[in-house]
Amino acid sequence: MRVDFDELQEYPDASRTFARNRKAIAFLSSLGLMNSAYLYLFQTGRIKHLWCPGFGNSCECIVSSPLAYQGKIPDSLLGAIGYSVLLGFALAGDEHRHGNQRILPILMGGCSFTALGLSALLVYVQKKEFDDYCLWCLASAAISSLTVPLALPEFLEALRAPKPVSASPSSFR
Repeated sequence: MRVDFDELQEYPDASRTFARNRKAIAFLSSLGLMNSAYLYLFQTGRIKHLWCPGFGNSCECIVSSPLAYQGKIPDSLLGAIGYSVLLGFALAGDEHRHGNQRILPILMGGCSFTALGLSALLVYVQKKEFDDYCLWCLASAAISSLTVPLALPEFLEALRAPKPVSASPSSFR
């Protein structure tokens, strides 16, 4: 189904479509959060080995490398925070938030686009630095990629929605 973004305001089921997309984003964010938690348990030594079917020991090699830390902060913790924020934005607001709470879909879209960009960068770094990949990192990149087309319609509608009319001080005279 092709959605014409110019006619989206007149599309009677837009709010339901946006709500369905947000539920999917919430589900994907939950999967990403679990993925990040698994990697965090490894990076903090709470589990000794990562299950890495088809990739040998590349998951452990990549996830335990200095490149997988920002200073002393494991990137899995940053991923968990990012997925938690995206989950929060997906669950926040009412079904008409694209019109009356425009900041929520704009921030959700921004988080989704940022996650996609970071995922692309991390996949590039894995290929360039290791000439190999981490299954869990690729799963996270796929999850991030899937959130973008789900967030995009509501993001664009929120950008185009007319600003709510607010009372100005001169209207009280």
